[in-house]
Amino acid sequence: MVMSAFTNRKFLPADVLATILTKESVRRALIYINAPSNDVDDLVSFIVPRARKIFAILLLFEWDAEFLLRGIQCFQRESIRDEFLPITKENRDNVPFFINREGPWRRRVSEFIFCKKQWVFLTPELPPEDVDGPILRLHAKAILPIIQAKKVDAGATLMSFGIYRTRSTPGERSGGVS
Repeated sequence: MVMSAFTNRKFLPADVLATILTKESVRRALIYINAPSNDVDDLVSFIVPRARKIFAILLLFEWDAEFLLRGIQCFQRESIRDEFLPITKENRDNVPFFINREGPWRRRVSEFIFCKKQWVFLTPELPPEDVDGPILRLHAKAILPIIQAKKVDAGATLMSFGIYRTRSTPGERSGGVS
């Protein structure tokens, strides 16, 4: 994990997640948590191309094996993928197992923890350094993937913020690894 220079919160660079959660490492994790052998291939086929971030968020819960397995199975059953993230007040009604309080989601605290931990994996993609990109609209809880920030003009301010020269991780720029 890397500390954001602006939000003072840790995040995992986008290019790192793909190197950690490979088909083989996900398969080993599922076998380790005693996923039924006839479900392992289906779960790997769901997680690796479509739900790496969701699986990583669930791993951060430090749940016991049964809860981890039931948690990812809920996402798979409802076809909720990484593209659906972030889960917020505005879209949580589209997550049936949150509404119905199923399995590991029967306690509201599980939903709260998931929604809090998801931001570690949801850093916004920044435009390339040499391109003036569009204005980014960010969620208030987004973690900026800026690893270094140096104030370049103490007198120049925009609202209450100064102007900074920044450096981000390579995977957070357009064209980086996703």
